[in-house]
Amino acid sequence: AALLILQLHDEEVAFWVLATVVNDVLPHYYHRSLYGLQIDQAVLAEYVQAELPKVHKHFQALSFDLAFVSTNWLLCAFINT
Repeated sequence: AALLILQLHDEEVAFWVLATVVNDVLPHYYHRSLYGLQIDQAVLAEYVQAELPKVHKHFQALSFDLAFVSTNWLLCAFINT
């Protein structure tokens, strides 16, 4: 939200842009089920397995769930990374 205010120089416009993103662009991300987030995490896990097999094997050896680090990243829609 702060980034939108800085870029748009208008709090009300920034609010409505954020509301549109949350409600229309990413509606399932901010729903109780977080269904959209779960889908993107599955896609990311498949991508890592296909494109970075050594990293995937290393994560498996450590019993590391990629969702542990990707949840915040994806929920913030890449704004604070």
